[in-house]
Amino acid sequence: MAKKRPGIIYLSNNCYGYGGPWGDHGGFDMEGCSVSGITKIEGSGAGPKYPPTGIINDFVLGYIGASGVMAALRRRAKEGGSYHVKVSLTRAAMWYSSLGLFPTTEFDGNHPDHKMIPPRTIKGKTPYGEIHRLAPMVQLSKTPSRWRDPLVTVRGSSLPVWEG
Repeated sequence: MAKKRPGIIYLSNNCYGYGGPWGDHGGFDMEGCSVSGITKIEGSGAGPKYPPTGIINDFVLGYIGASGVMAALRRRAKEGGSYHVKVSLTRAAMWYSSLGLFPTTEFDGNHPDHKMIPPRTIKGKTPYGEIHRLAPMVQLSKTPSRWRDPLVTVRGSSLPVWEG
């Protein structure tokens, strides 16, 4: 891709990392929680349990991936080049688990102060009807985030073209 489109920044993610015996296996959020040990930490001797947030890796991985892309954009602006940012659900779970935990006697995940903030959403018309989806999370002053219209298109209806 970098030969055809110099300066490209490409982000990819997977569940188990990019090497090793599980590197080519698919997976999703809950599997990343399980194999990293989060469900064991959240649970007890009676059995595993998902974190109070339910899905956690998908959100955190998105933030880590976005940070990686922003770092690549900054580096490209200074040094040039093309970059491939790689992130992994399980590795992300292992990283934030290493940051420390609240003692279970002091932290109540069901307390209103500890609930997740409802996400900002946008609405739009599509060929399938009205859709509600997440709005861009980060607002940058010189490069405001946005979703292109239409929010959803009919699969196969778009021509493969580079937009610059």
